Amino acid sequence: MHVNAVLGLGSNNGNRFEIIRKCCRKISEDRNTIEFLVSGLYTSEPVGKVEGGEFLNGVMILDWTAGPYELQNLTRICEVEAGSEVKKHGKARKLDVDLLFMAGVHLNTPDLILPHPRLAERHFVLFPLSEIAPDLIIYPPRTRVTNLLGICPDRSDLVLYKKAPEMCRIWSDIS
Repeated sequence: MHVNAVLGLGSNNGNRFEIIRKCCRKISEDRNTIEFLVSGLYTSEPVGKVEGGEFLNGVMILDWTAGPYELQNLTRICEVEAGSEVKKHGKARKLDVDLLFMAGVHLNTPDLILPHPRLAERHFVLFPLSEIAPDLIIYPPRTRVTNLLGICPDRSDLVLYKKAPEMCRIWSDIS
């Protein structure tokens, strides 16, 4: 699979699994999505001071044909449809979708920074990403996901909620 976009998926409010499933379905059905794969989902404690309980986290990799702003707009639509206030720091989140990486794209604007500035510091992102794209090169720093995971300063506990193969069947079984 040609991977050119990586999304971080998280929810700590409501029916977390169903919220993430609906988001992945919407993204997978978009005309700009050629192929996709979703990692396993893991529970983890919130990073920093965030209301609500533990998060359900995973990643989605895409072969995406449009640009970063189109994908960011789609993720924001998913967040709003799930009932999230877009990017309210410290608040519980029904859905939080971050565009983490796009191959060949480096941006530093008020609306979007790519690659995501904390991608290499987030165990709850790197671990699920290593399941489905261990050899993906993230740049900067031009390093494989598995290598970034090995040097990640965040060692927070992750508890498996759903394995990746089960997740893939769930997406493909949706009518």
